[in-house]
Amino acid sequence: MTAKKVFFLKLVLATLLVIAFAASIFSSQYDVLLISLSVVCALGLFLEKGFILLAVVLGVYLIIGFAPISLYRGEMKAETVSAYILFIFPFYLSILFLSWIRDRKVPSISLAWGGRAETIFYAHMLVVWSGTVYVYVAYGNVFLNQDGRFFINPLVGYVVKSGLYAAIYVACVRRLRSFKDFFVYVFLPIAPTILIGSRGNVVAYVMAVGLYYFLISGRVSIKGYAKSVAVIMLVFFVVTGIFYLRRSGEGAFITVDELIYSYFHDDGYVSYILAPFHVAFRETIGLANRVITVGIVNEVTSYPLFVADMVTVLPGEQVAAGRALGEMMGVIGDGGLTPGLIGGIFLDYGHAGVIFAAVMLGLVLAFLRKLSTHSHYWLIVFCVTIAQFVHLFHRGFVKPEYFLSYLIIYLYYHLTAVREVDKR
Repeated sequence: MTAKKVFFLKLVLATLLVIAFAASIFSSQYDVLLISLSVVCALGLFLEKGFILLAVVLGVYLIIGFAPISLYRGEMKAETVSAYILFIFPFYLSILFLSWIRDRKVPSISLAWGGRAETIFYAHMLVVWSGTVYVYVAYGNVFLNQDGRFFINPLVGYVVKSGLYAAIYVACVRRLRSFKDFFVYVFLPIAPTILIGSRGNVVAYVMAVGLYYFLISGRVSIKGYAKSVAVIMLVFFVVTGIFYLRRSGEGAFITVDELIYSYFHDDGYVSYILAPFHVAFRETIGLANRVITVGIVNEVTSYPLFVADMVTVLPGEQVAAGRALGEMMGVIGDGGLTPGLIGGIFLDYGHAGVIFAAVMLGLVLAFLRKLSTHSHYWLIVFCVTIAQFVHLFHRGFVKPEYFLSYLIIYLYYHLTAVREVDKR
């Protein structure tokens, strides 16, 4: 495609985004706003290759979350749909704007796994598994008793989940061919995260690694598609399995049958298949709906709830953001509540904060994409950032774990055999 055609396509994309955004401003009808949101999400598919997976995930997330198949978390309001458009529109527009700027050159680096990195990796896994054993000794079987994971010391939880980011780095640097490779570099670092019930982090791992190989690959073979389908099915079964486990009738949550009967409009197989995802996505969208329409005010912490989790690693007792929101809105069980990124920002900063965050996050992701086109290391950072953004979009509160992931990747980067490629 010629440069003129690319420019014309981006101009049309920007125009359609503006039209959809205008419809959200001048209309207060729920159906019109929902169509406008759908248009904005669909147009994300025409962004640069590095953002296609993100656009697909956000589109599926919002379609399933807003789907009128249940009354879980109440009826969605037009103001909520408008707030999501206020985020998605400037987010995509800022990515589109920066894509017109010339790529930023960075030194070309070659990465080779081995040596010190191998030794540190095994030591790291020893720490991760020690943390996992400590969790089970101190808090019981948190895999079967999912409520117990909310009592885990945040620092211990971050140590256990830190192995996940080592696994991402290894998967992007070292080819995994044998059963031993998958056991050492996939099972050992990821299993502890699953054992403490953090399914969202496992999905982030799959997304980061999947995006990396999608960006470095040329034409995908039938074998490649088969592997992709297998991974998607694995993620599906992990997510649904944990969902049904939590609602087995042993804890504070109602069973799946009771959930379908009480909230869903239909009790067919489709509802049972979509329930794990619809309930998860509707949970955050529904909480954002209450934050936006009811006007929930933070009276629990003296600092913004959006960054409250950052202080939980400090000495003393600090309430986590999710637990604080649970105190404000009411919660079943011992867990907290998460209103998604739009709800989390709106709670502290209102509409202006939603728009500002959208622009800044879009520019950061677009800038990292520029760096990633010329650097193996920055490509890994970009893929991890996309995965972390999706996690933040779903959760809504900034976690220290996000910064820990970059620290671990940076550490392994410097432990890896690195040499500058001479292009002369």
